[in-house]
Amino acid sequence: WLDEILTVRMSSGSVADVVHAAGRDVHPPLYFLLASLWIDLFGSGDSSLRVLPGLLGTLAIPVVYGLGRQLMARVPALVGTALFALSPFQVYYAREARPYALLVLLTSLSLLAYVRHLRTPPDEARTSNTIMYISSSVAMIYTHYFGFFIIFSQNAYWLVARLLAPRQNRRPLPARRWIISQLVIGALYIPWLLTLAQQMDRVSNGFWASTPQIRDLVAVVALHLGLLRPDRDVFLRPDPWIFVPIVAVASAVCWIALSRMARDEPAWDIHDVDDAPPGRWPGWMLGAMIAIPVIVAWIVSQGSLKVFTFRNLIIVTPALSLLVPWMLDRVDRRALWTGSAALAVAAAVNVVMYFALPTRPDWRGAASWVESAFSPGHGLVFDLPIGQTRFRHYFRDDYEPVTFKHGRMPDQPTVWAVLFHLSSKHELDRVPSLMAYAGYRPKGSAVLNRVTVVRYDRD
Repeated sequence: WLDEILTVRMSSGSVADVVHAAGRDVHPPLYFLLASLWIDLFGSGDSSLRVLPGLLGTLAIPVVYGLGRQLMARVPALVGTALFALSPFQVYYAREARPYALLVLLTSLSLLAYVRHLRTPPDEARTSNTIMYISSSVAMIYTHYFGFFIIFSQNAYWLVARLLAPRQNRRPLPARRWIISQLVIGALYIPWLLTLAQQMDRVSNGFWASTPQIRDLVAVVALHLGLLRPDRDVFLRPDPWIFVPIVAVASAVCWIALSRMARDEPAWDIHDVDDAPPGRWPGWMLGAMIAIPVIVAWIVSQGSLKVFTFRNLIIVTPALSLLVPWMLDRVDRRALWTGSAALAVAAAVNVVMYFALPTRPDWRGAASWVESAFSPGHGLVFDLPIGQTRFRHYFRDDYEPVTFKHGRMPDQPTVWAVLFHLSSKHELDRVPSLMAYAGYRPKGSAVLNRVTVVRYDRD
């Protein structure tokens, strides 16, 4: 689709070209630099280009399990990892040539190093873990700007935990090493700050995302848990009643889990034990990594900076996949197995529906159908400019675009009309009406997935 085509274009050329292209877009450059290296090695075909995010998404699975084992016992950690691996949202973006699979991997690595920092006393701190945290966090924010929300959430939880923990339990929350690591991360990002400011100004002056609604906060959880199909996340605006059972079940589980957590050790009492850390702090930490990015992005998007999209919030999926089994396990082991099985079934159904029902426009098929009878001197007309961009990516021949501006009429003997079903009915009818007015008659058509191609010959 269009964004993947942009990935190919932005990843072509030298390192300087890729960085410059990323600066003119709205994303940092790291993924496109990696994609550029991949294209040099394996080519820019659709299949080869999508292998890269598939590998990155697969690598994230053991990292999520390692994060889970730092926070909970083996069984809920395994269940959470399985929910993460089966998430339709993860499956969807692990096969799309965009930065999101890399973002999830780096987010998981940053959280893993962060939890190890929380659980390790200062006298046992390892430089390797600090390096891992700094490198993964810097790479994360050079991949996507929503990585800043994870770093902000980490700092917020660390500060609250340090302030509220009893004085004798603050040793696992050393300030000096943590503050130095944050300063290093900030220093390493200085070269991109000016470009960041320019990109944010570009987004605030006009972006396709709309102002999020209250129901979108629930939709984030439902979508990332696999309760909704992932393929139309940008345009997802389901009726509010769909979320009623989701909210009801989630509220019941949270109420029971929180009531049992009240009998545990203090929420900020962080220990380093062999099997699983006791107390409530894993739940609060995972909850902070989910709630803070979602709420902050939602609040920011109420203004001119529209950044709240479900795909950007893919950063919460690792924490969400682990928080659910952690809370179910607080209820009892039966709730863990029953609830996780229900989520797994829902996720599997949505994955099957996604793969069984084609959702992407068939631009390759449209280009092939036109090429089969296209001759020099023929023209092409599109109902939407974005349709022309996508079609051109697969079309090998040169063509003269047809325009009806300023009363100009086409003079080619044959004109091919490419109609994108993203258009409204009025826009879809506009091109056929203009072709009829110009004296052309349809001689054949191909109705493909979300794309229709019509051949017009002059009478």
